[in-house]
Order: sequence, then C-alpha cells, then structure tokens
Amino acid sequence: HTRLLDGIQDFATAEGHGILKVWMSHGDKVTQMPPGFKLMASTPSCPIAGMADETRGLYAVQFHPEVTHTIQGAAILQRFVLDLCKARPDWVMGDYIGEAVERIRAAVGDEEVILGLSGGVDSSVAAWLLKEQGWDVIGVTMKLWPQDCMSRAEDKCCGPQAIADARSVAHALGVPHYVIDEAVPFERLVIDYFAEEYKAGRTPNPCVMCNEKLKFGNLWDKATALGAAYIATGHYAIVEHPTEGSPILRKGLDPKKDQSYFLFSLRGGQLARALFPLGSLTKEEIRGIARKLGLKVADKEDSQEICFVPGKDYKAFLRDRGETFQAGGFYDLQGNRIGDHDGIELFTIGQRKGLPGGAGTPRYVVDIDASSGRVILGGEEDLLCGEFSVGRVNWHGQPPSGKRRITVKVRHGHTGDPAEVTAGPDDTAIVRPLEPLRAVTPGQAAVFYDGDRIIGGGWIARRTLAASPSASEAALA
Repeated sequence: HTRLLDGIQDFATAEGHGILKVWMSHGDKVTQMPPGFKLMASTPSCPIAGMADETRGLYAVQFHPEVTHTIQGAAILQRFVLDLCKARPDWVMGDYIGEAVERIRAAVGDEEVILGLSGGVDSSVAAWLLKEQGWDVIGVTMKLWPQDCMSRAEDKCCGPQAIADARSVAHALGVPHYVIDEAVPFERLVIDYFAEEYKAGRTPNPCVMCNEKLKFGNLWDKATALGAAYIATGHYAIVEHPTEGSPILRKGLDPKKDQSYFLFSLRGGQLARALFPLGSLTKEEIRGIARKLGLKVADKEDSQEICFVPGKDYKAFLRDRGETFQAGGFYDLQGNRIGDHDGIELFTIGQRKGLPGGAGTPRYVVDIDASSGRVILGGEEDLLCGEFSVGRVNWHGQPPSGKRRITVKVRHGHTGDPAEVTAGPDDTAIVRPLEPLRAVTPGQAAVFYDGDRIIGGGWIARRTLAASPSASEAALA
C-alpha cells in the first residue's frame, strides 16, 4: 500500500486501503484474490481495485484508460507502471492507448460498425440485430459527465450505472466494449449551448445538438481512427442508402417513439455512414426481443428527460452551474409594464406558471426580448403563429425553387401540421402554416416532412403572431 498509494489525495484510511472517488471501473471486477495477495484498494463498484503480494513484489491494479484524466488516477498509474513494474523511463500512457487502438484497429475493417451503446434496451437490441445481420459490432459508450458531476448522473443514460449496464450487455452479446471520455466536448458543445440559448431568450434543444456534434460528430472521428465503415445508434428512425443520390432519412415505424426529428441536422456525409437498426420495429417488439435474449435491461425504463438536468428542473441546473439571470419586467402586447421577473432564462414561449395575475383570463408568455429583458405576456389566442422564419437550414437534397407544401413539426411532441416552406438566402427559410400554430418557440427545431421523409429543417428564429390586434405590428423574436 505504501509504495502504490501513499500520499495520494483521497486514498488513505486506517485500514490501509480506501475509496478513491475518481477511480472508475464500470463494474469490471476481479472477484477473488490469488493466494498470497492482500487488498490494497477498493471502490463501491470494484471491490478489488488494487492488490499486492509484497513478499514477491507483485502488484495489480484494475482500471480503464479514462482514469488518466484525473490527477489521482494518473499518479497511481504512473507509480504502478514506472516505480513498481519498472517500465522504461520514457514510457507514457499514450503508449498504452496507442497500442490498444492498434489492437482494435486490427480487428476492424470494412464490415465493422461502431455502435453507440447507452446501457438501455434500445441500443442493446440494436447490437443484437446488427450481429444477426452479419456486422462485426464494436460497442462504444460515451462518458459525458465530468468526474465531479458523476453522482448527479448516476441514473442518467450517460452515468455510471448506464455504463455498467452497457458493459454487461456487451459481455452477454459477445461485443467488444469501450468507454470514451467526452465530458469536455459535451460541456462545450452541448451544456454551454444550452445555457447560452436561454440567455438569448430562446428555448434550446440539446438532444439535436448532441446527435450532430457528438454522436455523429466526435464519434465519427473515433470510428474513422478505428477503420469502421459505419456508426449505428438505437434511434427510432430509418435511413436508406440508395445506389445513386443522397441518403434518405425517414420516420421510424413506431409513431410514439419516432426520433427522426432529432436527426434532421445530420449532413449527407453523416447519414451515408449511419445505421438505425430499430427503425422498422415498435418498442414492444424491441422489449420482447430483449426478454427472449435474457438481457437484464429488457424492462429498464426509458429516459424521459434531458440527461444532464436532474428532475427536469433546468432552472435549478442553471443556478447550480453559476449562471447569472437577466432580471427585467413583464409587459403586455401594448407595451404596459405589469410586473417584475427574476430572469428571462426562467421562461419559455407558452408558459403559464409563475406569471402575474389580475388579467381576468389566463396569461401566457408569448415573447421574450433578451435585449431589453422583457417577457411579453398575452392571452392564449396570442400564442397562435401565422408565419415564422428558420435559420441554419439543412436541406436533405436541393432546396425547393419555390413554395413547397410540407408537414412541419415545431417540437418533438408535435404530430405535425401542413404548411408551405420557401427557401431563402444564407440557409434560411420562411414557413407559413395553413392554419396558425400554437406556441412556435425560437430556439426549437422546425423539421420539414414530405410524408414520412425528412426534406430539411432548421432552427426557429422569428415569428409573427396571428391573432392579437397588436401582433401585426411586429414580428416577435
């Protein structure tokens, strides 16, 4: 114990071993020590994290390479490799990682697919389906939480239990499994975006951003490095790869679970290498397959909230993160101030709770002006929108040359409504619903469908209210 762990912060107890908060094992564990070995380190998920036979000078630690991003983990491994195992002085952790990557690369070729394995029933069954189809599957789980936030992520799709479940499923199915630490890019590309959108008076959609930037962004780099030809996920969507032309993205067969909305921003190059093996199945069929396979995740509940927001309370999440809120006033559509609020970040279009009363009829948030700190209130009829503009449009194929009739979805839970879309300059578009839509919300995605096929989509930027007498005077941002 002295030679391996002495002086390393958070790892000293009277018994000679203890718990290192940053040690990660994801459920991998040696269950029995060989004769002559004594316990040197343990964690809640790894009872035998370190052991030693001091008499014979034999030492063992159990770890995964991602512990090297912590100070204590790096210190333990350096001491183990250099001081105890007497590795050459110029050996670095990169040598180990590089050799591991080369071993993986040797096992991967043109018929291999990297599968995002979340530890849930969907991605677990996706792994089995891909194997049945003849693919060589490599399971990859992204660890998205910084180490000091792991307790908050315990029950999330990217937390410790999910990683343990993913590893267990991979073992049961005979699928190689690796954990990739994406905590830093997740913070920068998803969580920072989430906070900044609220500061700008918009309501973010982090799931779309995570798919685009991480699952089909950074993970592409990992797949390329390993030589894999495709990436697969457990999304309920269908992607077709015609011999000529661009890939086609369609709704999943199960209307209650369809997730094509969250994938609209994927570019042609990303879709060309994407596989969604669950797209033609229903949720009940998938659970039935998992039960027949004896997978312990067969009846695991689906995640119903944003993975990094505990209890669906995004306001508390922003406060805990140290975000400052922009206080201001409540105003009606005629410009009259009717009260004060503690921050525009606390409100979203269509919200009714937490607003001043006294109007005789229910009030709703109909607009948020970040530049002035104003939260604009109106009646339910004032939520109706007759036209809105969309930015950063991603067309699946060529933009329409004129007006095109579509079905538009303005939020994931929206079944869709008929509309006309007109492409504009600089990746913009104007959408005119045939009937006014309720609570069209800046910051959310507007996705354009032709039947079950996605033809494009973008981010809602500005809208014109349809019903209020004063609404015609302004396009509200």
